[in-house]
Amino acid sequence: MSKFVVLTNINAPFEGKEIVINIDHIVSVYRDILAGNKVALWSSKNFWHVEEDFNTVMEKIGLDYKEKIVEPKLEEPKPEEVKPEEKEIN
Repeated sequence: MSKFVVLTNINAPFEGKEIVINIDHIVSVYRDILAGNKVALWSSKNFWHVEEDFNTVMEKIGLDYKEKIVEPKLEEPKPEEVKPEEKEIN
């Protein structure tokens, strides 16, 4: 039996309208960086950008996958280099 999910289309002219997608035919889901990081879904015969975030789409289509958020690495602060002539003498 086919599985269907309801998502919100953000492609003109149907922007903001709910769409029902048969997930048995989805071949790819990704964050489309060329379209402002919108979530894109491809089937063998169609394509959609949806309003929902990536993790919500993964949950709705039944995949146990969460987007990994990469935290920026913070560099250790370098100790200030003090010139010998600038050191305080007590």
